[in-house]
Amino acid sequence: MTGLPRQLVLLTCVVAMSTLRARESTLEDLLSVQRQVQSVLDQARKAVVALECGGGTASGVIVSPQGLVLTAAHVTNTPGRKVKVTLQNGKTVEAESLGLDTATDAAMLQLPVPAKAWPFTTINREVRGLRLGDWCFALGHPGGWDG
Repeated sequence: MTGLPRQLVLLTCVVAMSTLRARESTLEDLLSVQRQVQSVLDQARKAVVALECGGGTASGVIVSPQGLVLTAAHVTNTPGRKVKVTLQNGKTVEAESLGLDTATDAAMLQLPVPAKAWPFTTINREVRGLRLGDWCFALGHPGGWDG
């Protein structure tokens, strides 16, 4: 592993989870999951970024107010690489790849030091209780923003 804390690479872009199992769902259970997703969706959406690197496009998510961006290792391929980042509001900035872990296909980028905090979302680092069938949602747009 090259410079990434293990807990940050466990869940890529997973923004919200519920202990509700899909096979045990009632209508009220599903409505509860819907409310949970809706309660965090706006903030999570602001943290999703489009990436351009080496002629390709990808997605990432800002995971700290200081501008750390979690993405896939195959996007950057090497530390120190420059990556064009497009925010949800259309603003573009240049980030630099800090490090990557090819075993988990995770990488971290650093956005420029902001005048104010970057929009970000937290990553759920508690994975011990997760099981196959747990609910989660992920956001991304490797093809760009469609509105």
